[in-house]
Amino acid sequence: MCMSRVYRSILAVLVVAVLPASLFATVHNISINDNFFAPLNSVVIQGDTVRWTYMGSIAHTTTSDPSSPKAWNSGLLTIPLSTFQIIITGTDPAGNYPYRCTPHGNFGMRDTLRVFAAPDADGDGVGDPFDNCPTVPNPTQTDADLDGIGDACDICTDTDGDGLGDPGFPANTCILDNCPTVSNLSQVDADGDLVGDVCDNCPLVPNPDQTDTDLDNIGDACDVASCCVKEGDFNHNGSMNVVDVTAYVAYLFQGGAIYLCKDEADYDDNSSVNVVDLTKVVARLFQGGPLVLCP
Repeated sequence: MCMSRVYRSILAVLVVAVLPASLFATVHNISINDNFFAPLNSVVIQGDTVRWTYMGSIAHTTTSDPSSPKAWNSGLLTIPLSTFQIIITGTDPAGNYPYRCTPHGNFGMRDTLRVFAAPDADGDGVGDPFDNCPTVPNPTQTDADLDGIGDACDICTDTDGDGLGDPGFPANTCILDNCPTVSNLSQVDADGDLVGDVCDNCPLVPNPDQTDTDLDNIGDACDVASCCVKEGDFNHNGSMNVVDVTAYVAYLFQGGAIYLCKDEADYDDNSSVNVVDLTKVVARLFQGGPLVLCP
């Protein structure tokens, strides 16, 4: 029984913690009567809504004065029970917000909203109605998974939506994701390097650092050859010269071997090693033709 009460208490705290504080904002109802607003001088907190309801028999407006920190204008209201509302946001300053009915302001149909800064329980400069973590200071309001709960108090920051938490978020209490950018509920990791197979650039060879020097999306740990130093380097020795031309001729006309990287022999990068590649290499070496970079 005792444990049940403790559990309910913890649950209640968690529910309050994750609910947006804006749910607790107040709606202030003001009636627009013939030649007066009621009630007058409403006290409003940042995050609150002010709603006017037309109750008169002649046309009226609710319109901010030029001196008001926030501007609004309902336009003429003529339909009974029609409404107009504004929200005092966290960027709206505290102070007096005078307003009037445009046709009847000079006849005394005026009022003032008394706006106060919202409570800020955690003292981070973001009022509780706007704070995505009202009990934990987080002035930046960072929310990596865009779930409305700030990273500072999100118990499961999960950007790929698979129910597993991204590494690097101290508030996480859920199981950490071995592939935080790709949904992978199974968490399969064949090589045991703590990088899930679905985002591992070398899924059968352990390589937790995921190093990929030549940026071909194949990790160095299982990349057969570090291809593409430069196009036209037929013999893959890091330079392009007459030896490469000889190798091209041997391959194309005498059945010679193609060396380690066909990508490098394919000078014009069209997926075929042919006379055109040889011609372009010769042009590059002897006539100053353009050097084609590896993709």
